[in-house]
Amino acid sequence: MTKSFGFLDAGGVLENDPSQKFFGIGLLKVADTAALYEQLALLKSRSIAAMRDLKKPFEFHFSDINRTDFPYYRELIDLYFKYSGVRFCAFVIDKTDPAFHADHFFDSTWDALISYSKLVVEKNIDVDEDLCLIADYITKPNNSTRYYENELKLVRKNGRECVFNACLLESHASLYIQIVDVLLGVVLYDFKRQRDPDDFGNYYKNKIVDTMCERLGVKRLADSFTVYKPNYFSVWPFKPK
Repeated sequence: MTKSFGFLDAGGVLENDPSQKFFGIGLLKVADTAALYEQLALLKSRSIAAMRDLKKPFEFHFSDINRTDFPYYRELIDLYFKYSGVRFCAFVIDKTDPAFHADHFFDSTWDALISYSKLVVEKNIDVDEDLCLIADYITKPNNSTRYYENELKLVRKNGRECVFNACLLESHASLYIQIVDVLLGVVLYDFKRQRDPDDFGNYYKNKIVDTMCERLGVKRLADSFTVYKPNYFSVWPFKPK
C-alpha cells in the first residue's frame, strides 16, 4: 500500500463572473516530500535574497510573476520535472460552455467546489494508495454545515475509503501548495490566452507557459492530455454532460 501526500489548490471562481471564464483545481501528489522540499526551500531563500524590497512575506504565486522574479519561477518549473515521483493534474472548467450549469446540480457554489474537488481526488488516486490531503485554506460559508476537509475524507476508490486525513493550510505555510498554485496558474493562463490572445500579453507569464510546453513536449497546455515522462502531468478539461 502506497501512502502519499496530496496538495490541492483552486484557481478562479465558480460564481458567475464575466472576467473569469475558467475555473480550475490542481492536485499534486508526492510520496517522498523530503528531497524536493529541501530544494524548494533553498530556491525560496535565494528568491527572497534577490528581492530585498519585499513588503510582505514571499510566496510563489503565478499571478505575481514579473521581470525580477521570473528566473526563480522558471527554476521552480525545472525542480518539478527533476523529481519523477511527483504527479500533477489540472482540472479545468470552461464556465462559458453552454452545457455547463453547475446551479442545475448543486445548491451552492460551495457544494459544487466540494464535489469537483472530490472528483479530482478520486480520479487521480491509485487503487492501492492511501492519501493524506492538504489544501489551501478556503472559507466555509456560514450557512453550510459541510466542512471541506471532512468531505474530502469521504472519497472512495473501488468502494474503499482512500483518504485517511485532510487539512487546510494557509498557502504561505506550504511550499507544496505554492507549487500547485504555479502549475495550475500556468495551465489556466494558457486556456485564457488561447481564448483571448490580445488580453494576455504578459511577457514573463507567457515565457513560463512556453517553458512548461517545452518541458512537456506539447504545443499548448489548453488541451486534454497526459504526459508520463519526465514525470506525470495531466490536464483534464471538464466536459459537462
